Amino acid sequence: MLTPKLDTMRPLLQLLLGITLLMCNPAFSGAPSHSNLADSKVTPKIYPSPTDSWVKLELQSEEEMDQVILIKNISGKTMILKLVEIRQGNNLVEFDLKELNNGLYYITNEQGELYGKVVKN
Repeated sequence: MLTPKLDTMRPLLQLLLGITLLMCNPAFSGAPSHSNLADSKVTPKIYPSPTDSWVKLELQSEEEMDQVILIKNISGKTMILKLVEIRQGNNLVEFDLKELNNGLYYITNEQGELYGKVVKN
């Protein structure tokens, strides 16, 4: 029997822990929060919108952190989930939306803070 090394399992474990903590949060409703990101250490920019394939999320961060980025449909269902390692400074995260239906999608972090919206057409 093969035993996976902790280093290879760490990203998956962090992701599962993040999802578990998110779902156990009594304030979690599935819908993105419209909280003000002014107090946040991350400044988001999303482009292009509308798009028919790829969308880019540019994050300017004052500090390093691991972040779970979610793309949700208008019903609040998570369509894409990606664990990213945010570095201090400018970060670029790309998402392939080709398989998603046309419509409006929200891009949030695991705390439900709304980074922005993207239209898929």
